[in-house]
Amino acid sequence: MRTISTITLFVSLALLDAVPVLAQTGHDLFQQALVKERADGDLRGAIEIYERIAREFTPDRPLAAKALVQLGQCYEKLGSTKPSGRTGGWCESMRIRMISWRKRVRGWRRWIGLPAPPRP
Repeated sequence: MRTISTITLFVSLALLDAVPVLAQTGHDLFQQALVKERADGDLRGAIEIYERIAREFTPDRPLAAKALVQLGQCYEKLGSTKPSGRTGGWCESMRIRMISWRKRVRGWRRWIGLPAPPRP
């Protein structure tokens, strides 16, 4: 009986150690993708991770935007100027959202009487 208790204890401790590895944050994944891209030179592997970040961590918009920029740079390094269909759709979706927010902000600025910002 004591042997079973000892084995159960070790197995449960091993499982508790594995949980942090399984639960990765978006920033952890972004760092992994950077290592794959820059240190290992594995652009395809980095692209997969950047796509995962853009897909799973969209509420964190700054992180998703960084992932999409890096994704585009990976595609450029591979010699492709156009990303794949899924990634292109994400980029287009983000662009449409950005345009929509710009229009809203301009309307709010006019409503409260602020001058429009200078155009770049």
